[in-house]
Amino acid sequence: MHLGPYKFRQVPIYVFNDDYNITSYPLYGGLIGNDLLRRFNLVINYPENSIHIKPNSHYIDSFNYSYTGISMYEIDSTVEIADIIPNSPGEIAGFKVGDIVCSIDNYMFKNILTFKAALQNAGATVHVIIKRDNKLVELKLHIKNIRRG
Repeated sequence: MHLGPYKFRQVPIYVFNDDYNITSYPLYGGLIGNDLLRRFNLVINYPENSIHIKPNSHYIDSFNYSYTGISMYEIDSTVEIADIIPNSPGEIAGFKVGDIVCSIDNYMFKNILTFKAALQNAGATVHVIIKRDNKLVELKLHIKNIRRG
């Protein structure tokens, strides 16, 4: 990955289908994640149409992520599995699109941010109760640690 004159190796990414071509607008620039941008001090000069970047103290930080391979959304205090990456810890655990997340490690939350925070413990194994076909099912999810430097 190149960002100006700076190079990063083994940056964890997730490439998703972009049916509406949102990530390539304008000029096919794509999106740059916050974990890359936090490594720089940025000066955006709108009149000159330029961006200046300078590495800061976070430049050499490693990329350290927990990885479940599942994405979820919340509607009316119900958290539902929306997508599962093939061969990910989520698929291996047995998650299916449409599962309703009821609890993680015996904690029942009504907020997607709390559920997502509970899945940030890289290397841990959590017990997740989901509702599928009007039945409660317990899944064991091994949260993978993606560490890149």
